[in-house]
Amino acid sequence: MKTTRTKITILATILALALAACSSGVGNGGNDPDPRPHPTPNDDTGRLLTEAIDLSAMSAADAFSRFYTLDALDVELKVPGFALPLRTTEIANFDDVAAKIDLGVGQELLLHNGFAVRPNPFDEKEEDIVAMYKTLRTKEIPLFVTVDSLLHLYHIQFDETLRQIEERIFYADLFEISKVMMENHLSMMAGTTGDEATQHRMAATFFAVALSMLEPQANQVCRGEPWECDDGLFEAEEEVTFAVDIPTSLAQGVAAERELIDAHRGFVPSPLMTYKEDYSQYVPRGHYTRSEKLKNYFRAMMWMGRITFRLHPDSETATEGVTEAIAQQQTRTAVAITRALQGNLDLLHKWKRIERITGFYVGHADDLDINDYDAAITSATNSGTLDIEALRADLDVRNDSRIGSGQGECTVNPGGDANAQYEACLNRLAGLRLFGQKFVPDSYYFQNLVSHDARPEAVDAFTYVPTQVGPIRGFPRGLDVMSLLGSDVARTILSETNDDAYDGYDEAHGDLTDEIDAYSALEWNQNLYWSWLFGLKPLLKEFGAGYPTAMQTDAWARKSMTGALASWAALRHDTILYAKQSYTGGATSCGPGCEGETPPPVRGYVEPVPEAYNRLLAIARMTRLGLESMEVLDEFGTARLEKLEEILARLVSISVRELENEELTEEDYDFIKSFGTKVEGVIAGVTEKAKKTTIVADVHTDGNTAKVLEEGLGYVDMITVAYRLPDGRVLVGAGPVTSYYEFKHPMSDRLTDEAWRTMLERNAPDRPEWFSDFGVTR
Repeated sequence: MKTTRTKITILATILALALAACSSGVGNGGNDPDPRPHPTPNDDTGRLLTEAIDLSAMSAADAFSRFYTLDALDVELKVPGFALPLRTTEIANFDDVAAKIDLGVGQELLLHNGFAVRPNPFDEKEEDIVAMYKTLRTKEIPLFVTVDSLLHLYHIQFDETLRQIEERIFYADLFEISKVMMENHLSMMAGTTGDEATQHRMAATFFAVALSMLEPQANQVCRGEPWECDDGLFEAEEEVTFAVDIPTSLAQGVAAERELIDAHRGFVPSPLMTYKEDYSQYVPRGHYTRSEKLKNYFRAMMWMGRITFRLHPDSETATEGVTEAIAQQQTRTAVAITRALQGNLDLLHKWKRIERITGFYVGHADDLDINDYDAAITSATNSGTLDIEALRADLDVRNDSRIGSGQGECTVNPGGDANAQYEACLNRLAGLRLFGQKFVPDSYYFQNLVSHDARPEAVDAFTYVPTQVGPIRGFPRGLDVMSLLGSDVARTILSETNDDAYDGYDEAHGDLTDEIDAYSALEWNQNLYWSWLFGLKPLLKEFGAGYPTAMQTDAWARKSMTGALASWAALRHDTILYAKQSYTGGATSCGPGCEGETPPPVRGYVEPVPEAYNRLLAIARMTRLGLESMEVLDEFGTARLEKLEEILARLVSISVRELENEELTEEDYDFIKSFGTKVEGVIAGVTEKAKKTTIVADVHTDGNTAKVLEEGLGYVDMITVAYRLPDGRVLVGAGPVTSYYEFKHPMSDRLTDEAWRTMLERNAPDRPEWFSDFGVTR
């Protein structure tokens, strides 16, 4: 058989302080810019040495990107194909696998596409993605090692390291900041009168609300070290005292806010701030439901991440809500908070520590912060007197917020320039957020792809929302993110479902595509969130000649995109507290059993996506090195990440040789066969809850319908895949893949992981409309 050879190359480049966009050439004709890989000192290629970097002269994004090192790949695609549809007689081990797995209706898809996805035949409610590997080995079915499982294993590392830092460091830091700042402003309030006293009262109340959520609730009995509460674990920190009394002078204001926070009522005017706040956001979710300590931390940090001390009134003529007088008061309160925090070096260090570490995970705040206000105060102060209008003007220039997060009133009217309206709205809603939620690119994409006027054919689309002023694109879809990251099939599905049938959508999508194409290497690897998205891009390209036959099908493109969607949903789950959410508004001549021959052993296979494993390896290494540099990674986290790096490096090597149609070594085949035990070190010490695939995250809020867009992962599915070995045999193997769901849900009931599991058990939503192209549900 004639073999088609296609070459994919990822070139290593060096990081200089002035970064240039890197060329890639990854076999899809692409303009996918590869980041600068830095060969490690033991790199046997000997091509480049990393350059020393002066961290003091660099921004946080520059400093973080130095931890991202991508090794060079050079692959010739030489896998020989076979004709589709397959016949069962062409698959050497078909009868054996079919006797052990009831392929059912999935058999037709397997033969037609070369692969099929189906519910786990051993346990339809399996939530541990590693378990299937062990079950398949005991049944002597060849393992197909999936990229889905590696993506999920990285999610566990990301989520667990963040959770442990929050419990060990952030909780105590936030408690101390809240307590000391409340006491400081109370003290200053006592020594002032009039407007100045009112400003200190507002600041003290703001911190008292956070403090009231951080301490154990009155119905909890906490004792000993660590603090063991009736319904959760509190690890004691020596400097933290839980017995904090909210002063009587602040109690009424704190109680008013706590009533709304605890009721999760959605958009209600804040008693303290006067503008409407989305109190539904205060439902602890993600990993924050795993202990009472994390629940309390979630509420307090959400408060400090969303509540804004506004610079400007709702309008020039506002007589209610945020009037000019209230905007002035809130601005002066923000000044008082800034001065108090800047004047306490210990608290300022704690604030910076939280901001830097969360910045490494998620990114920079999408709002004005303490640093902006401190610089503006200095600029606007003359002879000891602060010019409030000069301060506002300076901060307006500094404000680069790009995501509206539902705070205050922000309406975009159909028929107008949606982007211009959003920009004006964001400028009007600017102000200080103490721990502002982070800019994440997918929320920014969503913000630009909603509120467009609907065309008639959109009426039955998932994204369609009728409003009082006409139908609009009220919801985005995960498909929007995938299409912008390079998935042609995602863009096709958006058209098939009329989810792009909106005036201005194509133009907005094109503008975003141009913006993304211009991203530099630094931007793609400025923090773990962006690097995770960058790591998904190799799964979204077209797999052409030289890849295994099944991977060249449109069905595989849809399967691969679905796996990327599931991983993106896990990313949003892990960062739900910090990420700023958007609002809308052929047969062989002789097979086994040939007379006189001993049947060759069946062999497993690795899903051959070396670019994806390579990028995931770079992210895992970036995670470890970055956290080690900040001295917040314990020995167990280090060991788990090092083990993940070791496994990913092995998968890169194996998948490259598979694509080059080389026979693997016995050690490689043993590695694949025992993969379920090989990865045990990656999850050593991790609780069963942390391993579960059944997680959910709300990623967008539509105020018109009072619903949110939920993105979820369900139970572990099984994929069966036909692949050709270098000896010419076609075998079928099996492995685990993640399942993905997207649906709307009332914002008053933002789903926790526990509630999502109940929904899966009792009344699971439908799979995405394209799932039937490659999978069956029963």
